[in-house]
Amino acid sequence: MEDNDTQALQHAGAAVMAMDVRYRNATPADRIRLKRTRDQLWATYVLARNRLLEQGVLVTDDELGQMDALKADLGDAAETMAFARAALKLTGILARIALA
Repeated sequence: MEDNDTQALQHAGAAVMAMDVRYRNATPADRIRLKRTRDQLWATYVLARNRLLEQGVLVTDDELGQMDALKADLGDAAETMAFARAALKLTGILARIALA
């Protein structure tokens, strides 16, 4: 059984890849809307990832549950701004992990 940290790394990695794919396939107008969120998500992901890999921060069950829900939200978001809102929520969770 994987621990919460490993699962969090997998969820976060999948989310940043989903953001990249969404950004790559977006219209020019949607790219403008997504760029700041994409950049924030990536920067926070890198910090949280490094912390998890180096220090084993032990992501809580609650944080993992929130990440699961946001993973579904990202997958279900047909509209660009709904996708961006879900990505920003994930950025907040990753920031808490990175700064814990």
